Amino acid sequence: MKESLDAIAICVPVPNRAITDIAAHIREDMSAERINVVLKAAPETSLRGILGDSEEELVSTDILGDPHSAIVDGLSTRVLQNHVAKVLVWHNNEVGYV
Repeated sequence: MKESLDAIAICVPVPNRAITDIAAHIREDMSAERINVVLKAAPETSLRGILGDSEEELVSTDILGDPHSAIVDGLSTRVLQNHVAKVLVWHNNEVGYV
């Protein structure tokens, strides 16, 4: 995606694991499905081993020991008014580094 983004990230730490809540303003119309397609493809190319994704319901214990720097919680991706994207990204504080 080449869209210009203005993003805010909030990090909600739990012991050994954390979730980052990313909100971004996107200039062109967007859908959660389109965002997830792009994020799902990234680990197959330039972000192999760095970015993971999940289409399962996640809790913090699900990512314990996961070596990825970030795991996109695809079920939680939302878009508000076609221009504000909200993506939740998990990471393991002891194993994966962002």
